[in-house]
Amino acid sequence: MSQMISGLLLCVILSVSSSAAAARDFSLRYGVKSDDSTLDAFPSTKYLSLGIRDDISLFVYQYEVGTIIDTNPGRSTSAFGIASIGLETKTENIFGFYLLGAGLFSSPDSLLSSVFEFSHDLGIGFKDKRGVGVDLAYRHISNAGLVPPNPGRNFLIMRLSVPWNTVF
Repeated sequence: MSQMISGLLLCVILSVSSSAAAARDFSLRYGVKSDDSTLDAFPSTKYLSLGIRDDISLFVYQYEVGTIIDTNPGRSTSAFGIASIGLETKTENIFGFYLLGAGLFSSPDSLLSSVFEFSHDLGIGFKDKRGVGVDLAYRHISNAGLVPPNPGRNFLIMRLSVPWNTVF
């Protein structure tokens, strides 16, 4: 957990020292559906994270820390830190795909069977003229077959993002 917090602090320090503050934002993600619930039921597994996202030329880099809260038997609540790089359109309509997000999870369980996992997202959303964005994404987390079994987890995630320069 201390490594995840250190990583987020490093990301904040790098963000403060960078000159491209208009292209940086904070984001809050909430999992509205998981692989163990139907869309009309409140999921017993919840996904919550805070992140920092920054444009680096053609690519977008993001770092997030969060938790997967699971009340199902045989599964555990896990804290995580994920660093991702991906592509995202730069218009008011957001279409993004994060190619690779490597992450450290605090505890494995029956679906995430190792502490080292990968994630990828596919999402669509909108930004207003101030840069405040809302999007919906599908996220898959698994260990890419490094440790069996490898069922992974799937989430439907809502994200709210606020530009760095409106916060500071």
